[in-house]
Formats: sequence, C-alpha cells, structure tokens
Amino acid sequence: NNLGGYCGNGATTGAGECGSDQEKEIIFKNVGLFDNQAVTLVVKNTSLYQPSVTNTVNDGGNDDGHFNNGALGNVGQVNVKQGTSVDLEFVFVIGDYPNGGYDLVNVTGFFVLFDIDTQDCECDPKPGDGDCDICDECDNKPRDIYTVSNSQINNPNYDPPNDFDNIIRDSSTTVCIIPGTDETSFWATSEGNGLDNPDTFGFTPSGFSGLSNRQKKVAAAFSFVDESSLHANYQVSGPVGNKGRNIVFSVALWNCKPVVE
Repeated sequence: NNLGGYCGNGATTGAGECGSDQEKEIIFKNVGLFDNQAVTLVVKNTSLYQPSVTNTVNDGGNDDGHFNNGALGNVGQVNVKQGTSVDLEFVFVIGDYPNGGYDLVNVTGFFVLFDIDTQDCECDPKPGDGDCDICDECDNKPRDIYTVSNSQINNPNYDPPNDFDNIIRDSSTTVCIIPGTDETSFWATSEGNGLDNPDTFGFTPSGFSGLSNRQKKVAAAFSFVDESSLHANYQVSGPVGNKGRNIVFSVALWNCKPVVE
C-alpha cells in the first residue's frame, strides 16, 4: 500500500511495506475470478500523485491524505489533493504478485465508481449530460471528475445477447456524463454528506445492490472487454488547497471469456 511512495492505511515505513524505496503501488488481492483463478488488482500512478496534507487525527476523513489509501471494506480508495489530478493505471494479474510466478491477465467486467460528489456546493438545477461543467454554484469548489478513454468502454456481447448498457447508472443518478469523441467524463453534481461512502456493494449488469439510495445516486460503472489494464484520470476541481477527496472504486469481473463472433 504505497501509491506514489506514500504509506497507505495499515502500511508501515521501515518494515518493507512502503516508502520511497518500495514499489509505488497498491495491491488488492482476490478482486474476482477469471477462469476460476483469483485475480489481483494493482493500482499505480502514471503522473504526479499528490494526496491531501494529512492531519494528526487519522479519523478516516478526507484530510487523512495518503493514510486513506487502500481497502475500505471490499472497495478501494485513493486520496487526491484538492486542485490536482492524477493518472491511474489499474492492472490485472493472476499468480503470486509481487513475489514471482504471476502473469498479466485479460479480463472482462465492469469498473465501478462510487461517491462521485462535490464539497460545499450543489448544482441546482442539475446540468444535463454533455453540459456537466455548467454549475455556477460549484465554481472554484471541489468536484469529483473521472475521465476514461472511450476505447476502454465496451460491451462483451455474451451469448445470449445482453441488453445492458456500456455505462450503468441508477435512475435517480446525480452523476453527469460528458461523452466526448475520444473520452468520457463522469462529473459530480451533488454535495457529499459522509453517508454516501460504501464499504460493500453488490452489482449486476442491471444495476447496483447493497447500496443506500443516496449511495446509488452518486455511483456509476462502465463495461470493459478483454483488458489487462485500465487507465483513468481523477481530478478534484477547484483551487489548490491542503484538503483532498477520495476516489472510491471496485471491479466486477466475469468468470469467463467473451464470445468471439
């Protein structure tokens, strides 16, 4: 638990667990199965990573910075400083990572984002898809913005044919989407209240389960096919400040291969 060389939750410097001399990544074991083999998810930063300036309380709030990084129940969490962004790579492997005897594995499933909200502001009225940046109430205030390449958003087209969308949101969603030519962005439009941070969830292509109504409103997922890694940018908008926000995420994997037609 050492994203960017910062010790995450439960990692101890000097014990070979984190620090500038260790691999700068977070390892999540057993995130799912592929062909009945346990899959490990490795998260790395591919651009400058800046967590919020930490406090001395370590009470689980956004101000705990890199101490928030790691597992939150059965979801993952990464803290990012207000007014900055980070490019993250999510790598799928099978085997004994990082000790040896492991391989990259191409998997199919959904990448799930939770807690897509704002701080100290509420877009009113809510902007429609494509106009997510139109929100006077949140000018110069922190908003969660996730951006992924459209080349990663695909439907597996299993047999029999499925009827789910490439992007899943609840009917009550407050998550706004900008579908660009090359990439898609997920924008927060509603203020967080501390009750929308899940530590467990259920998910099928038809939607979310195991979440409160509030948690469903600020969640979204996209489908991916036959990928050994995914890339995403997480931005906390607003002026640079000492505080930060948390990206909360997970994956839901198919334990099989897509049909080749």
